[in-house]
Amino acid sequence: MSDSIENNTSTLLSEGLVVAIITAAVYLSFLLREIGYAQIFDIPLEVISVSNIGLAVTAQSFLIATISYIAKVNLIWIFSPRSDEFIATKTRALIAYSLLIGFAFYPYFITEFYVWTFVLFIVLLIFFQFIFPIITQRKNKTYRDKLIAQETINYNSVDIYSSFRDELDNKWRKPFAVLLAIMFFSYGLGRKEALEKSSFFAVDSKPGWYILKIYNDFIVTASIDFRTKRISGEIELTKIKDEASIRLHKVEIGSIDHENKLTQEISINPVQIQNCNFLEAGCRDA
Repeated sequence: MSDSIENNTSTLLSEGLVVAIITAAVYLSFLLREIGYAQIFDIPLEVISVSNIGLAVTAQSFLIATISYIAKVNLIWIFSPRSDEFIATKTRALIAYSLLIGFAFYPYFITEFYVWTFVLFIVLLIFFQFIFPIITQRKNKTYRDKLIAQETINYNSVDIYSSFRDELDNKWRKPFAVLLAIMFFSYGLGRKEALEKSSFFAVDSKPGWYILKIYNDFIVTASIDFRTKRISGEIELTKIKDEASIRLHKVEIGSIDHENKLTQEISINPVQIQNCNFLEAGCRDA
């Protein structure tokens, strides 16, 4: 009887912990996406705030990007080895590990540096998993024996990774790896959206000023040179209130040149702004 009670209590604690981790992961994913976006435009991180709309937009972006990635790599997993033989199992594990790392890196692939970083990482992974044992385990005759001998040495080695692996219960290792990949993915997704952003709402009352982001009570605007596609040195935070109005219209500028940023100054402008409907034709009082 007592064993049954203990098992039920353990199950409830595990389920409660899973729910808590998922909830924290959702909020952390949202914040990391916003941080990735803000850091590209040099927006102060202190103004980032959580909103229901922001969470919904993050979920939508995350879902679309995930589906896109799975659609591209699905064939690789379909044709991976299905045998229970040691080499096939090791190959399948390597493919799964590589696909998970690819998922974490996926939003970063718009930059050539990250593409080559990922390729180099995969090459090194393949080398140490399948070629390195040939060099180090020359006493073993068959290739399979070489892999097993090296696997045993790796598993018994004492380093930071193995110590951390041993501390994690086996059932938590994969969820932890997935959670870590999601964190990298979320930050990269924010960066990707900022780097690819090409259309902005222009502020009619301030020619040359465009909205970078809206965070609950703050509208973040910047002066952008339409010709050079560069942010020309200033970011303004405008606090939203209820007694004035602002007119906006959508403008296609093109991708901003983030490589040659000017030194930016940040000012806070407590202009009072009435809630508006954001339309491509402009902004109208709600």
